[in-house]
Amino acid sequence: DEDSSMGDDQVMMKRAAALELGGRFKTEGNGYFKQKHMLAAIDSYSKAIKALREYPLIDDAECDAEIKEIASILYANRAAAALGYGGDHAARAELFFNLGVADDFVGQSVWEAEVLRQLDSAEKDARVAITFNDKNAKAHFRLGTALLDLAEKDRDVVDKMDKLKAACNAFGRANELQPEARTKAKEDYLRKLIAEDEAMAKVKPVGST
Repeated sequence: DEDSSMGDDQVMMKRAAALELGGRFKTEGNGYFKQKHMLAAIDSYSKAIKALREYPLIDDAECDAEIKEIASILYANRAAAALGYGGDHAARAELFFNLGVADDFVGQSVWEAEVLRQLDSAEKDARVAITFNDKNAKAHFRLGTALLDLAEKDRDVVDKMDKLKAACNAFGRANELQPEARTKAKEDYLRKLIAEDEAMAKVKPVGST
């Protein structure tokens, strides 16, 4: 009937508006990313995700394939920006200014904690991107990169090994979907590293029974 038709039209208009706004923020984020302004890129991608969530397009379990693909790209892009955060000198200076700390031991500790927080966010965003589209090779690659970076900072041997294995699997999946030399090289490197660590763990100390 006419009321039902009007409702469908309004839904489509709202959907189109959300996609247009999300696309605008995505483009903005891509621009910041290319300029290596990672904090600004994260903010723009977050606004793009929020635009889709307010529809709500990506909170709907029945959302269509187009929306899932867009959501996967946005989360993967935000993960990439979070991974690059550690090299954003402007973000570092802004953090020091906002917190009123100097670029000394204390400031460096604060910065490292923030970089670690961004790595955690990158891992989570990459996983969300994969839930929306398991065939997003970049999301798998960024998950592997985040896990590798986190493993390098992890002092717990067991947790470190778990992260390395998960990173290896992520790089392997990325290579299956979109073969790249750097992805294959990272996967091979991690497999070698894991094998060496496991072999070392099996070696008993001299004098042990």
